[in-house]
Amino acid sequence: MNNLIHPVGDQSIDFNNLDKEIVNYLRELRHHFDLYVYRKHGASDRFFMVTSAGTPVGCAYTGMSTDKKGSEVTEYFLHSPFIHKDRARGGTKSIRSSTCLKRLVRTLKEDLKKLTVTPRYVRTMHDRIDGQVHRATKRDTRTTTYITVEAEAVLSNLFENKPIEPEVKNKLAEMFKKHKEVQANIAHVNGEVNAFKKCYVMYGSAKSPVMFGIAERLDDKSFMFQGGVKSYASLEDLPQDFVLAYKMWKVGANPTGQDCIAAVQDDGVLYHTPLHLELIKQDSYSEDFATFTCYDHNDSIFGVEYIIAIPIPNAN
Repeated sequence: MNNLIHPVGDQSIDFNNLDKEIVNYLRELRHHFDLYVYRKHGASDRFFMVTSAGTPVGCAYTGMSTDKKGSEVTEYFLHSPFIHKDRARGGTKSIRSSTCLKRLVRTLKEDLKKLTVTPRYVRTMHDRIDGQVHRATKRDTRTTTYITVEAEAVLSNLFENKPIEPEVKNKLAEMFKKHKEVQANIAHVNGEVNAFKKCYVMYGSAKSPVMFGIAERLDDKSFMFQGGVKSYASLEDLPQDFVLAYKMWKVGANPTGQDCIAAVQDDGVLYHTPLHLELIKQDSYSEDFATFTCYDHNDSIFGVEYIIAIPIPNAN
């Protein structure tokens, strides 16, 4: 039965004590979609499902329903952000269910075509990096530095040979200096943001394993993991280049208190790996250590999601 559980999932789950219908359902999800159980949802017999790489997929569970003859039958459910029903209300738009397991599997094959190795929170992290870099660098990048009177004086001098008054000339000199400062600030901020075009990313939540891989920004500014994405249990299992940079930042930036609380206190269940404790509850960018951290309650299914990103030096 343990082949149903992800390698870094909760190995204490005892399938012998579960209803045979939910176990059969989990087997089908493993067989058809290569999905693994990560852990249970609290004390209930609901299971968070992930891919082999650790990508969170949703929550699988069963319930009882009544058929047309009035008999009780098992109903199978999957609650997933990859499900988008047209005819449904509220949260049910992301839930598929059926009393026929074969029919549900057939429907899910269409839904899970949208499944990628990169979680949505990682794909959309460009704007968060951009915002945190601007906030951390505190550089003025406003470009509206000209005044109509001064612009008119320059145009009159250029096209009508009218002299520029000394006070206007002084004002123009100040404006030009400010303009060059702004351009330099823009270049600096863009350089800081562009350093993350290819970066190490550690992603996790309490309802999924901690994933690690190299993420690359595409032309549309979305990020995608580029091969070799895996789930890990310990910081020491990660590549040494990342571990060294991460430890230097952790000591130098010295996050304390609430910043060190990881995403494990979700729905009252504290199953996690040692690596979960490295996830930082902080939206920040460290200019000194080129390290970005972010967290948000991004999804009703997965709860709080966390990211730590560090640029890869001299990446092509």
